[in-house]
Amino acid sequence: MLPQACSYTLTALQKCLSFGNAASARKWDLSSSNEALFWFKLALSIDHRNVEALIGSATIYQYILSQPWWHNNLRIINLAFARGSQLLRRANELNPDDATVYTTQGAIYSAVGKVEIADEYLQQAISLNSKFAPAHYFAHFNSLFINPNDDVRPGIRKGIELAEKQKNTRQMAAAYYFSGFANTLYGEYDAGIQDLKTSLKLNPGYGSAHLVLIAAASLSKYADTFRAVRSFRDKHPNFNEDILNYMWFDRSHARGYRELLSPVLSAVQARVLGAR
Repeated sequence: MLPQACSYTLTALQKCLSFGNAASARKWDLSSSNEALFWFKLALSIDHRNVEALIGSATIYQYILSQPWWHNNLRIINLAFARGSQLLRRANELNPDDATVYTTQGAIYSAVGKVEIADEYLQQAISLNSKFAPAHYFAHFNSLFINPNDDVRPGIRKGIELAEKQKNTRQMAAAYYFSGFANTLYGEYDAGIQDLKTSLKLNPGYGSAHLVLIAAASLSKYADTFRAVRSFRDKHPNFNEDILNYMWFDRSHARGYRELLSPVLSAVQARVLGAR
């Protein structure tokens, strides 16, 4: 390749990566994620071995898996899993010691209920980088689906502390949601509500946190959830029971987990999916 052509190719690649990262960071929604995915795919068309573009694309697929209220479509979920995990395998071949790759792969497997495989990836991520916040909060959140009798909250709290040190808003929103979900499952509704409100303050469009907040408020003395339910329904009119089950019920077959989940699931079914 001529030097001038090589320089042009590198400039185009850098611009694609820059636009992809900017779109991904701008807003946590389907439109911004699709825009980011477009730029990362374009970057891969220039250099199919570019690790940043591989991880960037896979991260968007992980978002699509983990935010199913964006699309309410199980077919999209299955496609995102297949594509995201494949991209991460390629990234791992090129850069085998990247904690981000293992964490994202773990998050993808956890989202579709392959929690034991997810745990292997997430533990490997922690061993590679013990200061990487998402590895900690994802690993302990995922443990909830494997060993529900073990208190996962201290591990999630460590993830929160690491994210706060990095001042990473998106990581903090996810970690506080995980903590709020765990507290709600364990019946600590006031603590759960506090965590979930913090998560939603950091990311107002976080559907999972919104749903658990409705459940926690319903199950506690704060029984008035009318405005929260109406807000969620208005934003996500196509949300349905299949998606709700995918998010939480299908995540684990562990009896202890499903016993803990039962009142939370029933509250959401009654409040959000009940008569409209």
